[in-house]
Parts: sequence; C-alpha cells; structure tokens
Amino acid sequence: MNLKLKKITYTLILTLLFAYIFWEVYWYLIVELSCIKWHSHIMLFLTPIILIILFNDWKNRKPTKLNVSILLVFITLFLWESFLTVTGINKTQLEKTLGYNVETNTHNSYQQYYHIHYPSEKINIKKSEFTFDRITNKLGYSDYEIQKRKSKNEIRILCLGDSFTEGDGAPFEKSYVFQLREKFLKSSKYYVFNAGICGSDPFFNYINYRERLKKYEFNILLQTLSSNDMNDINQRGGMERFKRKNVEYRNPNSLFIKHVYIISYVGRSFLQFMDYNENELFLANSNIKKDCKKTINLMNLYNKTTTKNNSKFVLILLPNKKEVEEDYPDYFKKMLEKIRKIKGIYIIDLRKFYRIEMLKSNDDFINNNWWEEDWHHKPEGYKMMAKSIYLGLKNHKLINP
Repeated sequence: MNLKLKKITYTLILTLLFAYIFWEVYWYLIVELSCIKWHSHIMLFLTPIILIILFNDWKNRKPTKLNVSILLVFITLFLWESFLTVTGINKTQLEKTLGYNVETNTHNSYQQYYHIHYPSEKINIKKSEFTFDRITNKLGYSDYEIQKRKSKNEIRILCLGDSFTEGDGAPFEKSYVFQLREKFLKSSKYYVFNAGICGSDPFFNYINYRERLKKYEFNILLQTLSSNDMNDINQRGGMERFKRKNVEYRNPNSLFIKHVYIISYVGRSFLQFMDYNENELFLANSNIKKDCKKTINLMNLYNKTTTKNNSKFVLILLPNKKEVEEDYPDYFKKMLEKIRKIKGIYIIDLRKFYRIEMLKSNDDFINNNWWEEDWHHKPEGYKMMAKSIYLGLKNHKLINP
C-alpha cells in the first residue's frame, strides 16, 4: 500500500473510531450506563487492538515484545468479551430482556414514579426460554379494565407484587391471578385484579395502592414478599426514594465497581468470582439490617392503611426454587419473625404449601414448575401458586367460596 493510500485509509478508520467513541460518550451523558449495548462490549477491547496495530504499522517498525504481549492480552480479552456477549452467560435479566440495563438514578415520569407500564401498551416478554405477549389496561396493568362500581355483596381482592404477580414466564391467562380467579374463586361475588408489575417491589406497590387503587374499595390486599424484593430495596431504598415529583434510587457504594460490572462482561466475571452476584451487583450487604427495618415499617404502614380502609392485608411469602429445597436466608427469617408480631397482618407462606406439593410429586418438581434459566414459574407453577394462595385465604377464613 502506498503512503498516500495508507494515510487516507488510516484517517478514515481513526475518524470512524473516534466518531463512535464520541457518540458513546454523548449517550452516556444523556442516559448514563443505559447506553451500553452489545457493540459497546465488543468495542471496549477491539478499540485498543485497532490502535496498537495502526500505531505499529504507521511507524513501519517491528513490534516490540511488550507491544506484542499487550496486543495478545487485548485479543484474549476481546475474544472472551465477545463469547460472553453472544452466549449471555452472565447477563442480567434486564440485559436478556431489553438488551441493556435500565440505568438512571432519578425517575421523573408518571410511569417511572409508580413503576407501571404505559396504558394500552403491548408488552412482549421475550427471553431465551419463552416469549409471551400481553396488552395492558388503561391503568398500565396486565389485566382486564377494572370495574369502577362495586356491587353490594362483591368481595374485591387486589393482587400486588412483581413479575411473579404479573405472570412473567406464562401467557396472560396462566398468571397466578388469572388462575386464582378462574380456577379457584369461581363465584361471581369475588372480583380479583392483577396490579403486579415486572421489576416492581413492595414500596412501589404500596404507593400504587395508596394513590391510585385505594378508591376501588378492595376488601383484601395480597402483597408478595421475597428475598429478591430485598435485593431491589437494597438498590433503590425504601419510602425515602419517593420525592415530591420524582423517584430517586440509592447511590451505589462504589461507582467504579458499578461501571466495571455493567460495561464489561469480562470484568463482571471477575467481580462474580469475588462474590458480587447478579442481584447484589455493586451494593454492599451492610445495608441489609436497615432495609429489613424499612420493610417492617412498610408492613406496619400497609396494615394501618388497609385497616383504615376496612380492608384485610395479606402478606404472601414467595420462595424461589432454591429456597423451596433449602430455606429462606437467615436475615429474611429474622425479619419475618418481627413481621409476624404485627397484629392484624395475615401471612401466607407459600414455601410450606410448595414443600407439601414437592413431597407429593413423583416427577421432577422443580423443572415442572420453574424455568431453568429464568427462575420464574412456568404455567403449572403459577397454578400451584394460585392453589396455595387460595388454600391460605381459606385457612385464614378470609374467603368462603
């Protein structure tokens, strides 16, 4: 290649490369780490490889041993990062679903403040093991339009929670709420409404009830609580997250670790090796006692609010598949001991019901009821969840179908 053509080629390559870098920096300033997509991971290590090759070739000299060693390190990291990007081995659920992390500390739109979908929005839950579609109602929930008028003898049940309530991992008609309504509470006097939202937590659920759903005169509130909720609370904070016009999440303990975790899958592998897992991310466990106290206070607040509105508050303890076989974490059990002492709260521990079903089952109980990779319930798992909640409500004499 002659010198003139080489200059033109190198100038074009460098122009495109730096244009890409400036483009990424621009979007980082706009949306923070949400700008990190699949190409960002690839270019992280491809960029220094290109620069090293161009630099040595432009100097028209034989690369030194140091240059070769550095180049081999970046090529290895590039291949490793590319493999992890393609296979998705250590991707978060949001990265698998959306292709990126929802990364912003301040949320100021109506939908973000209440953590709900847009009205009449088509939701496509697409993951490696399943794909399901649903359309939200005018309130932004995955259910039929809510009936505003309550009949004289009607008993209204409000189901609050996260993806296990909305029904991630199953068709619309196979969520636990739908199956509770259709398979177990067949009487027309029961009206069951699904206010679950993927990625939500009990604090968002409470705000939704207090400010948007209370007016519909629900007699019974079902609120799920899991150890996964505690991870969300660890990242977001408690009631203090709700400001006058927006929601502000808790800042991470280490911005550096946060950036390493999200920007590079290779870096994430090292962090996971050092016991930083998908749920804890870059946040320390030192907040867990405070978070448990905030959660206990929330249960008290829930209980007082529902009592004031002549409603019954039911806390649904939701184990993951590992906790069904083993047990809840110690900190979670200690928190539950204090919640159980709150007078007026009804508690349904699904782990007890699930273990009964597991002992009766002759098949592969876990794989029949949970997705292997995703960890959400399959349709049969949501049927088991609906049945367990039905039995729990019946045991507490809250329903009389």
